[in-house]
Amino acid sequence: MKIRRVKDFFLILSMKWFVILTIVLIAGCTQTTTPANQICEDSDGGVNYYVQGFVNPCPCYEEPCPACGVWIETCLNESTLIEYSCENLGGEQYTCPNGCKDGACLKEPVCKGSARCFNGTVTKIADGDTLEIDNISIRLALVDCPEYNENDYKEAKEFVSSICLIGSTALVDEDDRQTDGSYGRLVAVIYCDNKNLNEELLVSRYCKIDKRFCDDSEFEDEDWARKYGC
Repeated sequence: MKIRRVKDFFLILSMKWFVILTIVLIAGCTQTTTPANQICEDSDGGVNYYVQGFVNPCPCYEEPCPACGVWIETCLNESTLIEYSCENLGGEQYTCPNGCKDGACLKEPVCKGSARCFNGTVTKIADGDTLEIDNISIRLALVDCPEYNENDYKEAKEFVSSICLIGSTALVDEDDRQTDGSYGRLVAVIYCDNKNLNEELLVSRYCKIDKRFCDDSEFEDEDWARKYGC
């Protein structure tokens, strides 16, 4: 009986030392991997609606201490951004004035270069890559859509109509390197409802990049043009 009590005593004693040692190890790890001057990381420097960032409230740089999580900014829908910061880990729902895409608010579109730049009214949708703004015929730069009786012709035209509604306002940015136009049409990038119509058509897969004109276009180095083949 006495032997059993002695065994129980040493078992309890060893368990106490195990708990103490575990606490010491955890405390030591926390101190070495979470420096006082780096308690929280915010990749975009705080509240920045126009840059997708992430927040790591307890960064960990050495094993075996795991980081407690990373909050990545995302779009809740086409207009609402979830913005995180070290002061607001719960996230702020922010309504982007020009829409939300890829975890950041879109900036208001502006023309590039020095060629024609104007706001006008959508007056006609001819086909997927040609429409009229203020009755001026415009050919979309670097976009090649199906011709009449080709597959996806109707779908591409209807897609354009859904973004650039007849009677709505559009921004036209003429291609600086194609000011001679194309068969009487002005060559440009068009923005409707703050969306780049040229890019949206490529994303839709109804149309493809027109590689023949990559070297001749002001827009060849744009992210959307490079992504789809320029």
